[in-house]
Parts: sequence; structure tokens; C-alpha cells
Amino acid sequence: MSIFEKEKLLSESDSFSESIDFSSIFKLYKYDVFSLVYSILGNYEEAMDVTQDVFIKVFEKLNTFQGRSSIKTWLFRIAINAAKNRIRFWNTKKWKETFSFSSLGKSNLILLDLKLSKDVETPEERYKKLEIEGKIWEALKLLSMKSRILIVMKDIEGLSYMEISETLNIPIGTVKSRLYRAREELKKILEGIF
Repeated sequence: MSIFEKEKLLSESDSFSESIDFSSIFKLYKYDVFSLVYSILGNYEEAMDVTQDVFIKVFEKLNTFQGRSSIKTWLFRIAINAAKNRIRFWNTKKWKETFSFSSLGKSNLILLDLKLSKDVETPEERYKKLEIEGKIWEALKLLSMKSRILIVMKDIEGLSYMEISETLNIPIGTVKSRLYRAREELKKILEGIF
């Protein structure tokens, strides 16, 4: 039985734990949660740590899931809050990470949806793509946390307005207007960089 079928059963059952188990959630969503957290934090090791924290919390709180939203929405809400908490911790400790091209990995290309063309790239073309990606990451780090989360959820993770609305617990109209302002803010930053 697929996890989607199990999610459907959830709405029909009295107890969440009867219809789905932790290992199924972990197997299906571990990469999505990591991708979201990494896109917000921009640091691989910290994203791994926060992702682990998210799934520990999910394991501990699985019996409290009420099924009023999808599992993915519930997980993303936990992940976003955990990433926000980590950023608050950084800011409290005055810890600021400097950007490094060495921190860019193959997964970043997927996260930013800067997929390689089907044609073979020259090293120079590859370098230019990495340079652009680095500048985008720099710009994302300059956005407010709210703006960064919205852009990551919509433009990098590809969530629908409805999924973002449910995850952040704000109306769809608010999602659209905040996303518009966030994109405009990012556009101004990128114009200054390029």
C-alpha cells in the first residue's frame, strides 16, 4: 500500500498510528525535508542536523498528528520551524557563515532546479553555472526569513499555493502577495549582484 493510500486511510481511521508508520514517512519524505531545510539554511551539515531533529520530533509526536492537513504539510511545518529556530540560534550566537563555492554540491543543482542540459557542458560553462548559483545563494541569504521560506517553498521546492498556505497557516491571497514582494526583493538584490 502506498503512503498516499495510507494518508487516505488516515481520514477514515480513528488513530493515525493505525494507518501509517514512521518508517514509511521517513522513506518517502526524508529527501524532501532535507531539501527544504537545506534550501533555507544553505549549509549541508546544519541541514543534515536539523533534518535529523525534524524526524526525531516526528517520531516522538506521531501520535499527535490529527489528519487536518496532509502528512507532507505537517512535516514541512515542523521542518520550517526547526530551520527558523536554527537561524535564530545562529543570530543569537552571532555566527555568520561565509559563502564558499566548495559548499556547493551536486544536490544544490537539483535544489535550485538549475538542471544540466542534455548536451555535454564544457568546464567553462559548468563554472559559469556554479558562479550564478553561488550568487543566487548569496542573494537568498540576504532575504528576510519569511521571504526566503516563501521563495524556497514555491520556486525551489515547487509547492502549490495551497500547500504553502496550509504549511504556513496563512490565507492563499497572503501567500501570493508575500511571494510577489519576496520575488521583487530578490530581483533587486540580484540586480545589485549582476
